[in-house]
Amino acid sequence: MKKKPSTPLLFKILAFIMRLLEKISPKLSGRLALYLFLHPLRYKRPDRELKCYNAAKRSFILVEGIKVASYEWGKGPAVWIMHGWSGRATQLSSFIKILVDSGYKVIGIDAPGHGDSEGNNSSVLLFEKALEALYKKHGKAHAYIGHSLGGAVGFFAMKNSIPFDKYISISTPTIADLILHEAFDKFGTNQNSIDAMRQLIFERVGAPFENYTASYWAQFAPEIPFLIIHDEDDIEAHIEHAYLLKDLLPKAQTHYTKGLGHVRILRDEKIIEKVLEFIKE
Repeated sequence: MKKKPSTPLLFKILAFIMRLLEKISPKLSGRLALYLFLHPLRYKRPDRELKCYNAAKRSFILVEGIKVASYEWGKGPAVWIMHGWSGRATQLSSFIKILVDSGYKVIGIDAPGHGDSEGNNSSVLLFEKALEALYKKHGKAHAYIGHSLGGAVGFFAMKNSIPFDKYISISTPTIADLILHEAFDKFGTNQNSIDAMRQLIFERVGAPFENYTASYWAQFAPEIPFLIIHDEDDIEAHIEHAYLLKDLLPKAQTHYTKGLGHVRILRDEKIIEKVLEFIKE
């Protein structure tokens, strides 16, 4: 019999602590929820990404005093890639290879607290600051490919005047309430803890959590070509996120898949071809 993986056990322990704190005070469980929300897991880079990692021109950029790993592959018009929460740039290695072979220069980073970058905590604010630093170093990108949180934070960057000619959103979380429940339902967290965490976020940044989601930022998106890609069976970011994003961007192209989930979608040949075709149009 195979041993159960350690991550679910960790979730069980955290769920027990969360429920215990909720009985004492929702504010305490809200603080724990916020701590978990701002501290990504750093996974080991799998073997399938090593060739891509070793082929990169690697350097560091400074973001809020944090050394952030930066990567470059190939030559030509620049295509930026941005990973999601607890991810890394080389998760998009399948895109990187075909883009480089097609005459593009691919530029990516490991966000603060991710991959080879420094830090143990992160946030959408740090993700966006990293994109600002990338823009200062490399200038305008021809296209932007963002997965999950990376798909959301690119809208934040555009709101802050970072320009892209084309934008590809893959598995992007968009709806505030759904984001929080997808993040914390696995811990058995109740609504009181989530409400307490929302209040803590407001106290820290002076704005509601909704103002730091794609549903808010996309309202300010410029008139450029958008491609929304999402899997109908994604359990980490439900397909409803994509439907709302399409409502906010009525001219966007959409491509919905089935059975690929949240991460495997990044290695699907048809998806990669679809993205390349969109960039070339």
